[in-house]
Amino acid sequence: MKFSLAWLDEWIALPPLDELEDRLTVGGLEIEGIEQVGVDLKSFVVGQVLERTQHPNADRLSVCCVDVGSEAPLEIVCGAPNVQAEQKVVVALHGSVLPDGTKIKRSKLRGITSNGMICSERELGLGVDHSGVLVLPKDTEVGVTAAEVIGDSDRILDISITPNRGDWLSILGMAREVRAHFGGTIKLPEIQVIEHKNRTSDRVSVEILDEKGCQKYLGRVVRDVTVGPSPKWLSSRVESAGIRSINNVVDITNYVMMEVGQPLHAFDLRKITDTVSVRRAFSNEEIEALNDKKYALTEDDLVIADDNKALAIAGVIGSVNSEVEVETKEVFLEAAVFHPSQVRKTARRLGLSTEASYRFERGVDTEGLEFAIDRAACLIKELAGGEILSGPICVRGESGPRVSQVTVEVERVNKVLGTELVPETMLEVLGRLGLVCTVQSDVLVCEVPPYRRDLRIEEDLIEEIARVYGYDQIPETLPVTPGTGVLVPPLRTTIEEIRDSLCSVGLVELMTFSSARVEDKMGLRQEGDNTELVKISNPIRADEPFLRHSLVPSVLRMVRQNLSRQAGRVSVFEISRVFRQENLGELPFESSEAVAVIAGIADKALWTQEAPLFFQIKGIAERVFEKLAISAKFNGQHGESYLHPGASGSYEVKGRRVASLGELHPATASHFEVDAPLALVSFDVSELALVSGRQQLIKDVSRFPSIRRDFSVLLNVDQESGEVIEAVQRAGGTVLYGLDVFDCYEGKGVPVGKKSLSLRLTFQRLDRTLRDEEVNKVTQRVLKMLEKRYDGILR
Repeated sequence: MKFSLAWLDEWIALPPLDELEDRLTVGGLEIEGIEQVGVDLKSFVVGQVLERTQHPNADRLSVCCVDVGSEAPLEIVCGAPNVQAEQKVVVALHGSVLPDGTKIKRSKLRGITSNGMICSERELGLGVDHSGVLVLPKDTEVGVTAAEVIGDSDRILDISITPNRGDWLSILGMAREVRAHFGGTIKLPEIQVIEHKNRTSDRVSVEILDEKGCQKYLGRVVRDVTVGPSPKWLSSRVESAGIRSINNVVDITNYVMMEVGQPLHAFDLRKITDTVSVRRAFSNEEIEALNDKKYALTEDDLVIADDNKALAIAGVIGSVNSEVEVETKEVFLEAAVFHPSQVRKTARRLGLSTEASYRFERGVDTEGLEFAIDRAACLIKELAGGEILSGPICVRGESGPRVSQVTVEVERVNKVLGTELVPETMLEVLGRLGLVCTVQSDVLVCEVPPYRRDLRIEEDLIEEIARVYGYDQIPETLPVTPGTGVLVPPLRTTIEEIRDSLCSVGLVELMTFSSARVEDKMGLRQEGDNTELVKISNPIRADEPFLRHSLVPSVLRMVRQNLSRQAGRVSVFEISRVFRQENLGELPFESSEAVAVIAGIADKALWTQEAPLFFQIKGIAERVFEKLAISAKFNGQHGESYLHPGASGSYEVKGRRVASLGELHPATASHFEVDAPLALVSFDVSELALVSGRQQLIKDVSRFPSIRRDFSVLLNVDQESGEVIEAVQRAGGTVLYGLDVFDCYEGKGVPVGKKSLSLRLTFQRLDRTLRDEEVNKVTQRVLKMLEKRYDGILR
């Protein structure tokens, strides 16, 4: 939300900017930035061209006699083609400096002395128009500074507003906040409504057909208006809030909305047929909104309509069939209170967020409608002419629930905050917030104003006292209650250990949306899998209406996005929840999953050789199991359907699958438009949390030297290496310290149907140095076991 500090200063005296920024930040407001806008026009004055004559020595120059409010008019040479007598213009006097740095000096132009410059829009830094001088309205006072007419430079405060503080979405709301921290008096604009004898009710009638959707509706009519461009000060104020200037009437409604936080809407009364109704939309009713887009409505949407058509989507946006245009002569002003959840649902379903819906979703001041609509009517009469018809129409619907009084014990305030504040201090702090409070038997009784919809329970009052009193003034105290240990759930511990393990090997964590597209199940479902995707009733993205049953699609889309931006190697992982609907009508099954991916080609020197991606991802999986102290068995026959059948497998613990890994199936890669080498591993974190828990054994480091033996053995080509390794480890006994496979070869020199498996055995003891005879004895035992069990032949 953007606030003009010059505008805010008109409502309440502001402290220095650094103090304001610091105090608002301490008070809980998130200031996202401060922007300097506009130019300093204090050194420029308003002048009137009294006389214009042709320059005697130049065809394209004029000699102007200009009254700038001083004792004698000034003679100024001007080259603009549009300068004429009786015009009100902006004059840069001798010594002035233009925004581009040019200094204006008294000088002679073709023999005639020029005592200044009559400025164009571009020369003043107000735009790009340089075709002629800037002409001011005829009623502009001569001699005043240009800043008083056009506006001065300003600072725009950009503040992030929390969803519960709809009262901050206005100049009035921020003025109340400034008063709470710095004191002062809020200066509301004076309103004097001069009404015509003709009544509004004779011109239009209003009815509320959906009393739950609309709590209150106010309407006024201003006739004989002249719609046109807004004066510069009005358009500048509206644009400073990030709203596009349209015309004087529409800009006034936005201007008042920014002032007091009450959205207003202006209709062209001639386009309204008979009664204005607040009703539910008809099924398949269509409306063309002011953004030139058509929206199909449902019976859940609330609209403003006449007897023939919908005029606006209530609380969201108006329709082109009732918009205020240049030809408009009668304006019907609307101020209403719509149910916040009603506006929120419609705006989200249509994907349409507007300044009005942004405020209605958070709730508006139910007692501020009259001031807002009267303020707008008076400004329209002032800037667009016309007459205000008497007697605004007021129709009431069903009043929504509102907490009007909140109480809290003085002792509880001090106990929660760790302070020793007296009741008088608390009353003073809450009084600065606009709350009327009394103390009854050490209990604060506070009347909650209608614009503070966030104050409902006693904790809200405690928070407000702390916020305005100052968190920085609350002393640091240790808790008086005894601390107790917390038992961390196994799932959380498992997730943290997996995250640490994956980060330690150089993977970067992703955080993606938990929603999924319906096509994501293509290529990711096992044959015979009848589980359904869990549909979200109010999805954040309309094209992703389901909860994901796997993290793989989300990670693959992020990998594709990074590869398309010329990332050579992408190494990422994500840990999150997944959902499956196994039986309709029952709650979905929820579990946790971790997916790690390596894709692309790594940057490497010419003399290095990178291991295949399959073995890299397999090493990452084993690193995770080592971290969790889990002994998992690799099975190369049970890969997922989205993995390549010839380069995939799974890990099992006690017959339960805990992970699947491998290279991506070509069909899946084509579906997700991934054209780079890719391997991934998917961990069932919930299963790992069930089987983990064994304390990791830490071995002493031996001080004695180790002995290494390398040998190659011929085995059947279909013999799994993992099974052989486990058998060798058992046969090696306690003196076998390490075992590695350093080669697996098939080809020339190896019989058909056989493979050569090369093993490296490392022997070591903790208490003494091993002898060669002992190591040879264990080695022979291992070879005999291989020969007897696997028909292994030593090469």
